[in-house]
Amino acid sequence: MAQTSCRKCSVPLVLGENWTDGLARARSYICRTCLSANGKAHYAKHAERAAELQRQRLAVPSNKKAAAALKSAYYAANKEKWLEYRATHRERLQQDTFLRAGKLLTWIRARAAKSGREFDLTREWIAERLQAGVCEVTGIPMELSKPPGSRFHPWAPSVDRVDSKLGYTQGNCRVVCWIYNMAKSEWSDEVVVTFAKALSARSSLAN
Repeated sequence: MAQTSCRKCSVPLVLGENWTDGLARARSYICRTCLSANGKAHYAKHAERAAELQRQRLAVPSNKKAAAALKSAYYAANKEKWLEYRATHRERLQQDTFLRAGKLLTWIRARAAKSGREFDLTREWIAERLQAGVCEVTGIPMELSKPPGSRFHPWAPSVDRVDSKLGYTQGNCRVVCWIYNMAKSEWSDEVVVTFAKALSARSSLAN
C-alpha cells in the first residue's frame, strides 16, 4: 500500500495497532488517536444537541419500534453474513481493548441519555483502564472473554459510578469487574466491604 502514515500526524500506520481494519478497507489513512481527536472535537462542539436528539429518539416508542423493525428485516435478509460478522466481532471484542472500550462507551452513552444524566466519558478514558487490566477497586485481573453459553463473565470490565446519584463523568466513574458492579448496585463501597467480610467470615467457619 503506497501510503502508510497518518495524513494528520504522519505517524506510521500499523494495522491492528493504531489503524483499524475498517479504516484500511475504506482507505482512510488516519490513526486511531487522530480519528478519536476528531470525534471528541465534534462531540464537544455538538454534545448537547446529540444528547437531546438521543433523548428525543428514546422518548418516542414508535421510533424504537421502527428501528427494531429495520434491524430485524436486515438480519433476516443477511442472516449468514450477520452470523459471520457477529462471530468475528465477538472474537475481536475479547482481544482489542480499544474496540471493547467503544462498545462500552456506546452502551453507557445511551443509558446516560435515557436517564438524562451528565456524560463526559471518552473511548480513550475507558481504553486506558482496560489496558491496565485490573479492577480499579479490587485489583482483580479483568477478563475480556466469557465462558461459552453465558451472558456475562464475573471478571468482565464494567463502568461503575462511585455515586449512583450522579452522572457518567470521569470524576465519578471507574472501570471495575462486572461482579463488583452488580454487588454494589446503587449502594456504596462500604456496603460491599461489609458484605464481603461477612461472607468471608462465614466461609472460614464452614471450612
